[in-house]
Amino acid sequence: MALRVWRSRDVGRTWQYQSTCAWATGTGGLWEPEFAMADDGALVYHYADETDPAHSQKLVAARSYDGIHWTEHHDTVAPLPRTDRPGMPVVRQLPDGTHLMSHEICNPGGQYQCVVHVRTSDDGWNWGDPTHLGHRPETADGRYFRAAPTIAQGPVEGDPDGRILLVGQMLLNADGSTAEGNGRTVLVNTDNADGPWQAAPAPVAVDVPEPDFCPNYSSPLLPATTGTDVLQIATAWDGDVCKPYYATAPVP
Repeated sequence: MALRVWRSRDVGRTWQYQSTCAWATGTGGLWEPEFAMADDGALVYHYADETDPAHSQKLVAARSYDGIHWTEHHDTVAPLPRTDRPGMPVVRQLPDGTHLMSHEICNPGGQYQCVVHVRTSDDGWNWGDPTHLGHRPETADGRYFRAAPTIAQGPVEGDPDGRILLVGQMLLNADGSTAEGNGRTVLVNTDNADGPWQAAPAPVAVDVPEPDFCPNYSSPLLPATTGTDVLQIATAWDGDVCKPYYATAPVP
Protein backbone atom coordinates (compact mmCIF):
# COMPACT_ATOMS: atom_id res chain seq x y z
CA MET A 1 0.00 0.00 0.00
CA ALA A 2 1.21 3.52 -0.77
CA LEU A 3 -0.07 7.04 -0.16
CA ARG A 4 0.17 8.79 -3.52
CA VAL A 5 -0.29 12.47 -4.23
CA TRP A 6 -2.04 13.65 -7.38
CA ARG A 7 -2.17 17.14 -8.89
CA SER A 8 -4.78 18.96 -10.96
CA ARG A 9 -4.23 22.23 -12.85
CA ASP A 10 -7.77 22.49 -14.25
CA VAL A 11 -9.98 22.61 -11.16
CA GLY A 12 -10.13 18.84 -10.77
CA ARG A 13 -11.11 17.88 -14.32
CA THR A 14 -7.89 15.92 -14.94
CA TRP A 15 -5.18 14.65 -12.61
CA GLN A 16 -1.50 13.74 -12.82
CA TYR A 17 0.60 11.71 -10.43
CA GLN A 18 2.84 13.99 -8.33
CA SER A 19 4.63 11.94 -5.66
CA THR A 20 4.33 9.26 -2.98
CA CYS A 21 4.41 10.25 0.68
CA ALA A 22 4.67 6.83 2.35
CA TRP A 23 4.89 3.12 1.55
CA ALA A 24 3.69 0.16 3.62
CA THR A 25 5.41 -3.20 3.76
CA GLY A 26 3.87 -6.46 4.90
CA THR A 27 0.21 -6.50 5.86
CA GLY A 28 -0.02 -3.15 7.67
CA GLY A 29 -1.98 -0.39 5.96
CA LEU A 30 -1.88 3.40 5.52
CA TRP A 31 -5.21 5.16 5.84
CA GLU A 32 -7.22 8.37 5.95
CA PRO A 33 -4.80 10.94 4.47
CA GLU A 34 -5.29 14.63 5.16
CA PHE A 35 -3.48 17.72 3.86
CA ALA A 36 -2.80 20.82 5.97
CA MET A 37 -0.48 23.83 5.80
CA ALA A 38 2.14 24.57 8.47
CA ASP A 39 3.07 28.11 9.42
CA ASP A 40 6.41 27.88 7.58
CA GLY A 41 4.65 27.15 4.28
CA ALA A 42 5.19 23.38 4.31
CA LEU A 43 2.47 21.10 2.99
CA VAL A 44 1.82 18.58 5.78
CA TYR A 45 0.48 15.10 5.11
CA HIS A 46 -1.34 13.50 8.07
CA TYR A 47 -2.33 9.83 7.96
CA ALA A 48 -3.05 6.71 10.04
CA ASP A 49 -0.29 4.09 10.03
CA GLU A 50 -0.58 0.37 10.82
CA THR A 51 3.02 -0.54 9.91
CA ASP A 52 4.68 -0.03 13.32
CA PRO A 53 4.79 -3.31 15.33
CA ALA A 54 4.73 -1.27 18.54
CA HIS A 55 1.27 0.16 17.72
CA SER A 56 -1.91 -1.35 16.35
CA GLN A 57 -2.31 2.03 14.64
CA LYS A 58 -0.90 5.53 15.12
CA LEU A 59 -1.06 8.94 13.46
CA VAL A 60 1.93 10.17 11.47
CA ALA A 61 2.82 13.43 9.71
CA ALA A 62 5.33 14.22 6.96
CA ARG A 63 6.04 17.50 5.19
CA SER A 64 7.08 18.77 1.79
CA TYR A 65 8.09 22.15 0.40
CA ASP A 66 7.66 21.15 -3.24
CA GLY A 67 4.92 18.49 -3.18
CA ILE A 68 7.43 15.92 -4.41
CA HIS A 69 9.91 15.19 -1.63
CA TRP A 70 8.33 14.10 1.68
CA THR A 71 10.54 14.12 4.77
CA GLU A 72 10.65 14.01 8.57
CA HIS A 73 7.91 11.43 9.04
CA HIS A 74 7.08 11.47 12.74
CA ASP A 75 4.36 10.33 15.13
CA THR A 76 1.72 12.87 16.11
CA VAL A 77 -0.59 10.56 18.12
CA ALA A 78 0.84 7.24 19.31
CA PRO A 79 -0.79 5.95 22.52
CA LEU A 80 1.19 3.85 24.98
CA PRO A 81 -1.34 0.97 24.96
CA ARG A 82 -0.46 -0.94 21.81
CA THR A 83 -4.11 -1.87 21.23
CA ASP A 84 -5.33 1.73 20.94
CA ARG A 85 -5.98 2.88 17.37
CA PRO A 86 -6.00 6.63 16.71
CA GLY A 87 -7.34 7.44 13.25
CA MET A 88 -9.09 9.82 10.87
CA PRO A 89 -7.08 13.03 11.48
CA VAL A 90 -8.58 16.31 10.25
CA VAL A 91 -6.70 19.61 10.76
CA ARG A 92 -7.98 23.18 10.55
CA GLN A 93 -6.29 26.47 11.46
CA LEU A 94 -8.20 28.72 13.85
CA PRO A 95 -8.31 32.53 13.57
CA ASP A 96 -5.88 32.91 16.50
CA GLY A 97 -3.29 30.91 14.54
CA THR A 98 -3.69 27.66 16.49
CA HIS A 99 -3.95 24.46 14.45
CA LEU A 100 -6.70 22.10 15.67
CA MET A 101 -6.74 18.36 14.95
CA SER A 102 -9.75 16.10 15.44
CA HIS A 103 -9.29 12.32 15.52
CA GLU A 104 -10.79 9.17 16.95
CA ILE A 105 -9.22 6.76 19.43
CA CYS A 106 -10.50 3.23 18.95
CA ASN A 107 -9.65 0.56 21.51
CA PRO A 108 -10.70 -2.99 22.39
CA GLY A 109 -14.09 -1.89 23.69
CA GLY A 110 -16.01 -0.16 26.46
CA GLN A 111 -17.86 3.11 26.74
CA TYR A 112 -15.19 5.17 24.99
CA GLN A 113 -14.64 2.92 21.98
CA CYS A 114 -13.62 5.23 19.07
CA VAL A 115 -14.28 8.35 21.16
CA VAL A 116 -13.53 11.65 19.40
CA HIS A 117 -10.61 13.78 20.61
CA VAL A 118 -9.13 17.15 19.65
CA ARG A 119 -5.61 18.49 20.20
CA THR A 120 -3.67 21.57 19.11
CA SER A 121 -0.39 22.72 17.61
CA ASP A 122 1.09 26.22 17.59
CA ASP A 123 2.65 25.89 14.13
CA GLY A 124 0.84 23.00 12.39
CA TRP A 125 3.93 20.75 12.44
CA ASN A 126 4.96 20.22 16.07
CA TRP A 127 2.18 18.48 18.00
CA GLY A 128 4.02 17.75 21.24
CA ASP A 129 4.20 14.43 23.05
CA PRO A 130 2.59 11.82 20.76
CA THR A 131 1.36 9.85 23.79
CA HIS A 132 -0.84 12.83 24.70
CA LEU A 133 -4.20 12.15 23.11
CA GLY A 134 -5.71 15.60 23.55
CA HIS A 135 -9.13 15.98 25.17
CA ARG A 136 -12.68 14.86 24.52
CA PRO A 137 -15.07 17.60 23.27
CA GLU A 138 -18.24 17.47 25.36
CA THR A 139 -21.39 19.44 26.00
CA ALA A 140 -22.03 20.79 29.49
CA ASP A 141 -24.07 17.66 30.28
CA GLY A 142 -21.36 15.30 29.03
CA ARG A 143 -22.57 14.32 25.55
CA TYR A 144 -19.78 13.42 23.14
CA PHE A 145 -19.18 11.95 19.67
CA ARG A 146 -18.13 8.45 18.78
CA ALA A 147 -16.12 7.76 15.60
CA ALA A 148 -15.42 9.39 12.22
CA PRO A 149 -15.10 13.06 13.24
CA THR A 150 -14.66 16.06 10.98
CA ILE A 151 -14.22 19.72 11.93
CA ALA A 152 -14.69 23.06 10.21
CA GLN A 153 -13.99 26.69 11.07
CA GLY A 154 -16.73 29.23 10.52
CA PRO A 155 -17.26 32.97 11.09
CA VAL A 156 -19.23 34.69 13.81
CA GLU A 157 -20.20 38.32 13.21
CA GLY A 158 -18.39 40.55 15.66
CA ASP A 159 -16.27 37.74 17.12
CA PRO A 160 -12.75 37.37 15.68
CA ASP A 161 -12.44 33.84 17.09
CA GLY A 162 -15.41 32.63 15.03
CA ARG A 163 -16.68 29.15 15.83
CA ILE A 164 -15.64 25.55 15.41
CA LEU A 165 -18.09 22.97 14.09
CA LEU A 166 -17.61 19.29 14.91
CA VAL A 167 -19.55 16.25 13.75
CA GLY A 168 -19.13 12.55 14.50
CA GLN A 169 -20.84 9.33 13.54
CA MET A 170 -22.77 8.81 16.81
CA LEU A 171 -23.79 11.13 19.65
CA LEU A 172 -23.59 9.50 23.09
CA ASN A 173 -24.65 10.53 26.58
CA ALA A 174 -22.19 10.86 29.46
CA ASP A 175 -22.91 7.25 30.48
CA GLY A 176 -22.23 5.91 26.97
CA SER A 177 -25.86 5.38 25.99
CA THR A 178 -27.14 6.67 22.64
CA ALA A 179 -28.18 10.30 23.00
CA GLU A 180 -31.30 11.96 21.69
CA GLY A 181 -30.29 13.73 18.49
CA ASN A 182 -27.94 10.94 17.44
CA GLY A 183 -27.26 11.41 13.72
CA ARG A 184 -28.88 14.84 13.77
CA THR A 185 -26.43 16.96 15.75
CA VAL A 186 -23.43 19.22 15.24
CA LEU A 187 -21.37 20.44 18.19
CA VAL A 188 -20.34 24.12 18.18
CA ASN A 189 -17.60 25.89 20.14
CA THR A 190 -16.86 29.64 20.13
CA ASP A 191 -13.87 29.51 22.51
CA ASN A 192 -11.13 28.01 20.32
CA ALA A 193 -12.10 24.45 21.35
CA ASP A 194 -11.91 25.19 25.11
CA GLY A 195 -14.77 24.68 27.53
CA PRO A 196 -18.13 23.03 26.83
CA TRP A 197 -19.55 22.64 23.34
CA GLN A 198 -23.10 23.48 22.32
CA ALA A 199 -25.36 21.01 20.49
CA ALA A 200 -27.14 22.28 17.36
CA PRO A 201 -29.31 20.59 14.69
CA ALA A 202 -27.29 19.21 11.78
CA PRO A 203 -28.29 20.21 8.22
CA VAL A 204 -28.57 16.51 7.26
CA ALA A 205 -30.46 14.13 9.56
CA VAL A 206 -29.27 10.52 9.40
CA ASP A 207 -31.63 7.93 10.84
CA VAL A 208 -30.19 5.44 13.32
CA PRO A 209 -26.45 5.84 12.76
CA GLU A 210 -24.51 2.96 14.29
CA PRO A 211 -20.94 1.62 14.20
CA ASP A 212 -20.78 0.92 10.48
CA PHE A 213 -18.86 2.16 7.44
CA CYS A 214 -21.82 4.03 5.94
CA PRO A 215 -24.24 6.01 8.14
CA ASN A 216 -22.99 9.52 9.01
CA TYR A 217 -19.42 8.40 8.34
CA SER A 218 -16.87 11.25 8.16
CA SER A 219 -19.43 13.87 7.11
CA PRO A 220 -17.88 17.02 5.55
CA LEU A 221 -18.98 20.44 6.84
CA LEU A 222 -18.56 23.71 4.93
CA PRO A 223 -19.66 26.92 6.69
CA ALA A 224 -20.66 29.95 4.63
CA THR A 225 -18.23 32.88 4.67
CA THR A 226 -20.91 35.03 6.33
CA GLY A 227 -23.89 34.14 8.47
CA THR A 228 -24.62 30.77 10.07
CA ASP A 229 -25.44 28.57 7.06
CA VAL A 230 -23.52 25.28 6.84
CA LEU A 231 -23.37 22.80 3.97
CA GLN A 232 -23.16 19.17 5.08
CA ILE A 233 -22.75 15.95 3.11
CA ALA A 234 -23.66 12.78 5.01
CA THR A 235 -24.06 9.18 3.93
CA ALA A 236 -26.89 6.81 4.85
CA TRP A 237 -28.20 3.44 3.77
CA ASP A 238 -30.87 3.28 1.08
CA GLY A 239 -31.66 -0.42 1.19
CA ASP A 240 -28.27 -2.05 0.69
CA VAL A 241 -26.77 1.00 -1.09
CA CYS A 242 -24.78 3.66 0.78
CA LYS A 243 -25.79 7.06 -0.62
CA PRO A 244 -24.59 10.61 0.09
CA TYR A 245 -27.14 13.28 0.95
CA TYR A 246 -26.57 17.03 1.27
CA ALA A 247 -28.32 20.04 2.71
CA THR A 248 -27.60 23.61 3.73
CA ALA A 249 -29.17 25.03 6.88
CA PRO A 250 -28.44 27.54 9.64
CA VAL A 251 -26.39 26.10 12.50
CA PRO A 252 -26.75 28.59 15.37
